[in-house]
Formats: sequence, structure tokens, C-alpha cells
Amino acid sequence: MKMPIPAIVIGYRTEPKPNIGAVLASKLVKPEWELRYVVRSKRLLVPQGVGYRDSLYVASDPTAFRELLKTTPKGVIFICVQTQDTGEVALRYAEQAVSEGWYVVTAEKGMAAYHFEEVKPFIDMIDFGGTVGGGNRFMYTVADRYLSLKRVLMYGVFNATLNFILSEVNGGRSLEDAVDHASQIGIAEPLKPGEVLNPVVLINGELRDVAMKICALFNFALANGEYITPDAFGNPQINEDDISRLLSANDLWRFVVTITNQSRHIDRENDVIAPMKAEVGNWHISAGFKKIRGGPLAHWLPTVGGINNGILLTEGDHTYSFGGPGAGRATVDALLIGARRLLARTKGAYSPSDK
Repeated sequence: MKMPIPAIVIGYRTEPKPNIGAVLASKLVKPEWELRYVVRSKRLLVPQGVGYRDSLYVASDPTAFRELLKTTPKGVIFICVQTQDTGEVALRYAEQAVSEGWYVVTAEKGMAAYHFEEVKPFIDMIDFGGTVGGGNRFMYTVADRYLSLKRVLMYGVFNATLNFILSEVNGGRSLEDAVDHASQIGIAEPLKPGEVLNPVVLINGELRDVAMKICALFNFALANGEYITPDAFGNPQINEDDISRLLSANDLWRFVVTITNQSRHIDRENDVIAPMKAEVGNWHISAGFKKIRGGPLAHWLPTVGGINNGILLTEGDHTYSFGGPGAGRATVDALLIGARRLLARTKGAYSPSDK
């Protein structure tokens, strides 16, 4: 019988609702897993019976985490922190973990978006599966197709919140109800107690999220030595007038990412809200809120019901579409899949036959 795999979760929150770190921690149970520690910014939680023993911990002290790793049999580190910076916190944890022989699994976007050259040397020790598309693991779906060698046109929905809210409004909900519904089903962060909905602030926050996801996907799956960071897109923002346009009953707006290495497919649409554009090598990248009128996008992005996370890919002469639920518990599933993928490489570790 195999010993349970040691695990550490970094990033844990239960209020106002459990984050992916908290949900993941509840799943890391014997016989497959042995959760050793839960690391928070200022506290260290040690599983004890049905709860945790809580002690002071200084996450900003790099020696504290390194000592933690040295006292624990090697296993898997799950980095579940939100990207409040440009990935430096997650990168520090990942570098220390790998240097001590641990695998790293994460849905954090900043490392791949801003620091891919630093991550690349230990890419075989890390799984980014939950980073873009959550449960869909788009990073690996796209990378496995070796698209840099082919003629490619890719449309993507990498942020479920933006298009879900717009599709809910198209279906007759108010903006407030649409945001609340998105929070209830786990694809949008809930408002903090006492916080008032500000649509401009909410959407601008999601624009930063999608810019990081575009760069993470490109760097991991498409780049050929030339990487991109969100700085290439500037700082696209919307204002109150843009909100009125986005919610107009006369138009159907969706946030769509376009990536192509074919000049004839470059998106030259001018009527775009919060446009993002960049070129890397022979790749052309654009994104923004666009009016969906006819063509493949109109069939792919329904008026009501939206699309959660998805990719519409034309590869040479063939077109494929794939996607589905990405946020919330689906991301937790993607993290567990990623851990098992890494461990399957190790002799005597988990394999699907162990289920």
C-alpha cells in the first residue's frame, strides 16, 4: 500500500466564502493525500483532528518557508494565492519549493504572465493547468497541439465573469442581479460585507485578469523564445459611458480574445471597448469587448446563457471548439489533475490505477 502524498496549501480563505485553497484543503485527505500545512500570510495552520492548530507565521520571511519544507517529506505544494502583485509572491514560493525537490501546482497567473523566463528552467516540476480556463486546463490542451508550427486562428473566452454577466443582462437580469448570480455559482468574487457594487471597478479588475491569462497561455503554449507580459497591452480601462454601451439592449457585446499567425486573420475591428493589442514574432494578439454580428463567433457565443470558458480554434483547414466550466470547484479539480500528472512521472507515486 502506498503512503499518502504530503501536501502543503498556500493561500486559504473561508470568508466571505471559501476560496480554492480552502476547498482544495478539504479534499486533500487520506489515503491519497496527507495535508501537512496550510500557509496563510500571517498564520500557519496544522491539521489536527477535524480542525487546525493555528500558530503565528511570517510569510514574508523566506527562511520560514524553507525551514517548513526541510522538515516535511517531499510532495506537492499547491499555490492558491491571488495575484495581487505581478507574480513575485508565487514565484518565490515556487522557486523555494522546487529547490527542495517539491512539485508545484498552481492556478496563479502572474508567474507565467510576467516571469516565464524565470519559471522555464523548472517547468517540468510545475503544473499551470488551472491558470487559464480553470477546469478546462487550456494551457495543456493548446500546448499539446504544437500550434507554433501551423496556420492558426484562435478565438478565446478566458474570463467567465465578463461574458456571463453580459449574457445574463441580455437575458433580462439587472446588472446587480447578474453579478450576484455570478458570485453564487462561483465564477465571480463575491462582494465583501458592506461593499457596494461598482460595475466599472469590477470590470476593470477582470480586464487585468484576462490580460494575465492571455500572456500566460501565449508564453506557455505558443511562444518560441519570445515572451509577452501584460505591460504590452498598456492599461485598458472602461468608464461609465462604456457601461451604458455594453448593457444596451440593441447590441450584443462579448469579450473575445483573438490570436493568429496569419495576416489575413488579424482583427482590424475599430469599434472595440477596452481594446488590447500586441505582436510577438509572427503572432498577432487582440482582445476587447466586440459586437458579435454573424460569422463563427455568433454561432459560438449564444445570446443568452453565454459561454463559460472556451476556445474556438482553426488549425490549418480544421476547426475545433472546446470549453466548459472553469472557475470555482472546477479549478480545484484541475489542480488535483495537475498534481497527479506530475506525480505519475515519479516511480512509485500516484497513477490512475491507484484509484
